Amino acid sequence: MGFKARQLYQEQAACRFVNNGGYQVTMREKRPKRDIEKNYPKAQFVTKLRRLADCIEQGKRFRIQVAGERVSIPPTAVINIEHERGVSEEEVEFQIKWPLEERTKQTE
Repeated sequence: MGFKARQLYQEQAACRFVNNGGYQVTMREKRPKRDIEKNYPKAQFVTKLRRLADCIEQGKRFRIQVAGERVSIPPTAVINIEHERGVSEEEVEFQIKWPLEERTKQTE
């Protein structure tokens, strides 16, 4: 990995932990905006969906790597399904959204 790539990776991975009255707040710093679509083979997609469903049912955090970046989805995330229809194609998106600053109880 070259210097520029390593520097970008370190900036993207940078986190600051702030103690706030019994809570730990994770604040991501210098993470660039991102909007990608990644195609996966059916078997791999099914495996990811099963893991996601298990985490949702169990109220656990879901961790996934998408196109080389690790993403951690809190159990408090909002889940919705979106349907779009255009002139030449139709699309269904399973969306999971959460605030960038996620508060979690400190572990003792």
